[in-house]
Amino acid sequence: MIDITFGDDITAGYPARRFYEEMGFHAAEVAQPGPDGGSRQVYRRHFP
Repeated sequence: MIDITFGDDITAGYPARRFYEEMGFHAAEVAQPGPDGGSRQVYRRHFP
């Protein structure tokens, strides 16, 4: 499963990043910037 959320430099995205990590996602590659020009991070979770 893949999710794209706010990058580490966006303080307001901290709760979202922690939520995905608590759900078993791991930060992967950097995604293209969002429409506001802010950074984005791909999170991935693998299922057996």
